[in-house]
Amino acid sequence: MKKKLINKTLKNHSSGLLTHPLNSSVSCMNKKDFLIEEFWMLSWNASVQRAKIYKKGTNEEDRKEFRKDVIDYCTNFIIPMYDLEVAEDKHLANIQSLTNKVSNFSSSRILNDGYKIGVAQKLLNLKLKYLWCLNFIPIPPHCPVDRIILSKTSLKDKMNWTQISTIEEYMDAIYAIKLVAGKKPLAEWELDNFDRS
Repeated sequence: MKKKLINKTLKNHSSGLLTHPLNSSVSCMNKKDFLIEEFWMLSWNASVQRAKIYKKGTNEEDRKEFRKDVIDYCTNFIIPMYDLEVAEDKHLANIQSLTNKVSNFSSSRILNDGYKIGVAQKLLNLKLKYLWCLNFIPIPPHCPVDRIILSKTSLKDKMNWTQISTIEEYMDAIYAIKLVAGKKPLAEWELDNFDRS
């Protein structure tokens, strides 16, 4: 009996649809949706963990509402554009649009100093990196800009990614990365050079 139950679970898992082993009518999200959801959580956490974006005393419920609003906006209006290759100017417009739109959400009342370009680019660029690495989308135009990547450029100790507040400052970082990346696409260069240690 135990072996049949395991085999049934493995069969359901390998077909892409996870089902409860005791009740095949209880279905869960498929593997791709699961990964996409996880990528959002990883990208979100990486974009806000050092940015101190919330006002002091903000409760967890308000933070969850804000996170949901931002991710819903990205999922519905920004990410679908990347099913095809996106040019750099359009990517910059998407980062600016994300920053502007999020700053106007009613849930943004909990933000300490608005929603900065640095935080928006980290969220979007990291999410795109995950999707690209699994071949869900073509190569993105940029890579996530953060302390580790900036430390490999002429901007080491000169720029804090969490404080980038304009597209011009963001492009200063991108130009510095391009100088060290040479002819290699930024997304590929970043994969080769990202190291947490």
